[in-house]
Amino acid sequence: FIPFTTSAYSPVTTHAGLTEQIVEFYNLSSGAKTIGNSDMELMVDASINEDFFTRPLNHFYDPIRNIGINGARSSKVWALDGNVVENDFSWPKAIQAYAEGKDALAMLGLGHILHLIEDLSVPDHTRNDPHKGDGLENGFTGESPYEKWADGAKNRSTLRGLARDYITSGNKMYHFADLGQAFDFLANYSNHNFFSRDTIVNSIYHYEYPKIEIFDGIYGYGTDGLTGEKLKLVISTRDADNNRVLLLGDKTNSSVLSSYFDRLAKQAVLTGAGVIELFFKEGEKTRADYKIAQAKIQQEEIAKNNALAKELASKSYIGLAVAGAGMLWNQYVAEPITNTTTQVTGTITRGATNINQATQHYSAFIFSSGAIAVEQGKEIAAKEISKAKDTIVSATNQISTVIRQTISQNVDGNLQVANASETSLVPVKSTAVVAISEIKLSEPVQKTALPVFEKTTKEVVLAPSFSSGGGGHVSTQEPISVQPEVVAILEVATTTSILSTVALTVSECANSFVSDICAIATTTAHVSWQASTTPDHFQLTLSGSQNETATTTDDNAEVTLSGDGEYTFLIEAYAHATSTAPYASSTQNVSVIQNPLVINEIAWSGTTASSSDQWIELYNNSSHTVNLSKFRIASPDSDFAISLSGTVASHGYALLERGSDQSVQNVSADSIYEATSTSLLPDIGTSLSLFWGDTRIDQTPEVTYLGWTAGSSGTKKLSIERFDPAVSGEDIDNWQSNLVYISSGNDSLGNPIFGTPRERNSIAYLVNRGDNITNTSVTLTAENSPYVIGNEGLVVYSGGSLRIESGVVVKIYDGSALFIDSPMHIAGTQEKPVTFSRLTSTDFGSEIPVRAEFLVDTSLYGGITLYPGAKNSTITNLHLKSLGSGLVLIETAATVDGLVISNGEFGMRINGGKVSIKNTHIDSIHWEVLGMYDGEMLLEDSTFSGARDGVGVGVYNSLATIDNVTITDTSYYAGLGVYSSQATTTNSTFLGGTDSGIDVYWSSLYLATSTIKQFQDAGISVFSGNLVVSGSTISENNTGINVYEGTASMTSNNISNNTEHGLSNYALNSLEATGNWWGDLTGPYNEIDNPAGLGNSIYGQADFSGWLLEAI
Repeated sequence: FIPFTTSAYSPVTTHAGLTEQIVEFYNLSSGAKTIGNSDMELMVDASINEDFFTRPLNHFYDPIRNIGINGARSSKVWALDGNVVENDFSWPKAIQAYAEGKDALAMLGLGHILHLIEDLSVPDHTRNDPHKGDGLENGFTGESPYEKWADGAKNRSTLRGLARDYITSGNKMYHFADLGQAFDFLANYSNHNFFSRDTIVNSIYHYEYPKIEIFDGIYGYGTDGLTGEKLKLVISTRDADNNRVLLLGDKTNSSVLSSYFDRLAKQAVLTGAGVIELFFKEGEKTRADYKIAQAKIQQEEIAKNNALAKELASKSYIGLAVAGAGMLWNQYVAEPITNTTTQVTGTITRGATNINQATQHYSAFIFSSGAIAVEQGKEIAAKEISKAKDTIVSATNQISTVIRQTISQNVDGNLQVANASETSLVPVKSTAVVAISEIKLSEPVQKTALPVFEKTTKEVVLAPSFSSGGGGHVSTQEPISVQPEVVAILEVATTTSILSTVALTVSECANSFVSDICAIATTTAHVSWQASTTPDHFQLTLSGSQNETATTTDDNAEVTLSGDGEYTFLIEAYAHATSTAPYASSTQNVSVIQNPLVINEIAWSGTTASSSDQWIELYNNSSHTVNLSKFRIASPDSDFAISLSGTVASHGYALLERGSDQSVQNVSADSIYEATSTSLLPDIGTSLSLFWGDTRIDQTPEVTYLGWTAGSSGTKKLSIERFDPAVSGEDIDNWQSNLVYISSGNDSLGNPIFGTPRERNSIAYLVNRGDNITNTSVTLTAENSPYVIGNEGLVVYSGGSLRIESGVVVKIYDGSALFIDSPMHIAGTQEKPVTFSRLTSTDFGSEIPVRAEFLVDTSLYGGITLYPGAKNSTITNLHLKSLGSGLVLIETAATVDGLVISNGEFGMRINGGKVSIKNTHIDSIHWEVLGMYDGEMLLEDSTFSGARDGVGVGVYNSLATIDNVTITDTSYYAGLGVYSSQATTTNSTFLGGTDSGIDVYWSSLYLATSTIKQFQDAGISVFSGNLVVSGSTISENNTGINVYEGTASMTSNNISNNTEHGLSNYALNSLEATGNWWGDLTGPYNEIDNPAGLGNSIYGQADFSGWLLEAI
């Protein structure tokens, strides 16, 4: 059940603000089409107006059950179904408006769609929670705390700048294949991860997600399924009967609602921007199809006119006049009336549909809400029916008026005949019957001259008028002409020069390097067209990546295109200067890719087997399969010249081998060029040019007195490799020798080839080309992953910056490392973490062709070190494996979330600074797993295990807060070591080790609600310092707690099943150990104070009075 009206975000505040931010985020993210302020305001207004009258009934979409609310259509159907009569702003209608050039209407439609997207970020709308409000008048549906809070807190002013913040934080808009995918993504995110008020507990339908995983006394927490982050789901309180009550917010606490909005609004903006991108993508395609369809219609009209011309050519003057009059009637009377009737009928139909829908929802409302709703429903229904009645009456009157006006304007009792040489009209009685003895049509006219009747001295005898009975005659010395509309008909009949076809050609297309399209490697296009006969003029239109229009009487043009992109040439032929539509047209699509192929690698020194076994590698920059036969390679400063054959796949490599396919034994050649004297590359060096026809599209650096830019003809025949195919080949810094340790293939004798034939170049793996990062910003992307940090390491100096996106893999040369002295941001996700490992390992993929035999043998496996200049760095979902030093932070402030380290010498080491660490997992480390020295640390929700010869977590001269941490399987040293420090540990688990669970030296430790079990020494050993323990379980150790020197207080703990003692006090002072469970209701055994106790024993002085009779 829902009330008659409902809404989501406030349309004039939150919806307006979100729509503005979606547009701004799209503009900031899009490298192509952007939206101006006027169009944005249209979209904002449309987003506001989408909440008008009954439209909000269609704003619900439960993706779990694929339904709307209360039997109404879902918002997904409302948006996607172009046949819904009462929705003029569906996606198909908005796309069609854009295709037809009705840009304002298209922007309005897009604004309505964005409103629906924004509603999907409201859990009430994806969990079918009506949320109209409390009380009978609102159907007792309960208001939405989330929407109410957003209405007061979020508007255009307060949301301004949100999009820019998202961009600054590295967020990117989503890309969708279709609109349904966008609806499903955002609806599922909202439904799965957030509550509405009435679906926290719901007897009608129980949603499986979200799940409240833990309570902390104030809030209930779950996990954001998209980001993996902990999320406040509810406020937890107690009622008068001490029953738990779950709320989303109240007058004093809106933190849950604010947290909801931070996440949901972000997804709404990223999704909305993706929808805008999709709109323009589909719109442009539909617009191109629409133009083609219109051209086809025009051609059909031309064919019809030609057929009509043949028919009219045989008619007498009277026959032509009657035919013309009939056409005038259809154009000015019958068609306007029909069109108006159709429009009004549509209006009436939509009105009736709205009334029908409204009546259905009123009925549901009346049935559910009682007498008050009945009266309210009657009153509103009466107004709507009255308005519909007025609309029908007005529409009927409109039809009558149009009929009267058109008849008055075009059929006023006189046939109007125009003189061809004047603009005045000469009235002739419509009742006159003209008898024609000899009237001839003139010779065919050229260009725009209007055809007229030939002069004649013959008299035209007028038959007697039915009104006057008189007669008479008229001289035809002056040319007689007819009304312009009839002239057009006569023109078709009398002009033999009407054209039927026009053909357009782009000469460069004959050399297209892609088989199924016209793909050219130049920005100069020679366009020509040919018509079957000569029209008055042509119109040449260029659209796509460049938009221009020109009118000409020429039959060719040289056009300079703006650069790489997709273009469409359209030639249209017009019969006359006044023609408003072409009678024939022709199009040609052209793809410009100026550097489809580049020279990527050159083995100019051959191979170990033979210096003549040379090979060249090309890279295909394009997204098409390229025909190599359209290209050739030549040298401007030597005789070298070769022709090519075969094909190369999109973004693939082509291997060109000299003489035979044996130059590279285990990689097949894509093209074999003849071994001649002009195909042998000289040792002294040469520059190579790659040509498409006569157009040079790529060139290697000019030769200096040193010869080749790189490569070697020594013992190891090193190829010369290109760093970046997108950077000019003439740039000498874009080339370097093969790295040797990254190479592939064997020569004809089986020797290793020191190059990467038909593979990614070795140097292309290097971060920043192997150079340190100084005054520039470098971003590592998943698209170009994996990366390599070479044997000289990599330093990011102050003034430079490094950002690593999710999914990136970095391999570190054995013994090398990454050093950071500038803020670094690692932005991995749970699904796509950022990963670092040794170059020789196969962890995280083994696609890099490493020749381990050429690596320097070292036992040092580098890592990542952050220096003081890296303060405020963020490290999220970083995985390190098999690295020596792991992660080191030196005097820096950083936030670490989702760190995973395994199989290294050291795990993580912090020297000074203030660090927040959570969701971190470190295991199988030789020495110390985590060490905090001389700083401050917050450690949460993490696990540590497998320290073979070091402390699990060591805190040295520091302040540490540890919560919900698990430390297991430590050898030789304690699980947690606290040295000259102050530490608080809660909700943590220490399990299994050959030493103690916790060691305390000259420190203070507060331990609560934790578990310490199965340590071969003690659960806790205090060598000096102060210990406070409460609410914890200490069992199955050799000794529960050892105190050698210092003080200790332990209350409300389970201390049992320890092998030797529950508590051993070697200090001179007595310890407080009251109110604990010792494993037996008789209390702990103490030979002096409780010799009858059967629980864990206490050695030394302790006050253990008030022991518990059962375990906590």
